Amino acid sequence: MVFFTLGFLNASNFIVDVMERATSFVSILNQVTCFVVSVAAVNYGTTKVV
Repeated sequence: MVFFTLGFLNASNFIVDVMERATSFVSILNQVTCFVVSVAAVNYGTTKVV
């Protein structure tokens, strides 16, 4: 019973760890996307002026 409980806790910790990693990965993707969009907007703005 103790072994099963410890296994369950480890599984829960693993799931939480995966969720946290996924959240940080999505956050990084979001930042990269915002950067790319802002660079594209600047490039479009400068080419539009020229």
